[in-house]
Amino acid sequence: MTGTIGEVARSTGLTIKAIRYYEAEGLLPKLHRTPAGYRLFSQQEVRWLSLLRKARELGLPLGELRPLAQRLTNATCGDIERHLRTLILEKQKEIKSELNRLSDLKTQLEQISARLETVEPCDCHLSDCDPDTCVVVGLDSPLRS
Repeated sequence: MTGTIGEVARSTGLTIKAIRYYEAEGLLPKLHRTPAGYRLFSQQEVRWLSLLRKARELGLPLGELRPLAQRLTNATCGDIERHLRTLILEKQKEIKSELNRLSDLKTQLEQISARLETVEPCDCHLSDCDPDTCVVVGLDSPLRS
């Protein structure tokens, strides 16, 4: 056995609370315990926790790693690599989609900002505004150059 939860927390950069959470969520295999009930971690479990920390940093869905955790003692690095590759490709797709959405949002904000800079403020009440002349009311209509 490699160490106790405190030692493992220090070596992996995780908090004790996070390690306990991962155990409760089934992201760790059944841990060995001392007669007093203290958790003991093997080198394999320490490496797995380091991998979980990195996966979390990358924004990967930790729940998707649960199946591997359940068979960690028999899983090969190849099994883990194949599973990670799938998760990473999915995350890349999500990020690309989000970047496209943010780019569209940025364009809309730039257009609205430019529009706000070029018109005189309207003094009418919101219910009386003409969407063709009032920028505020016209925000929900397609932007015109």
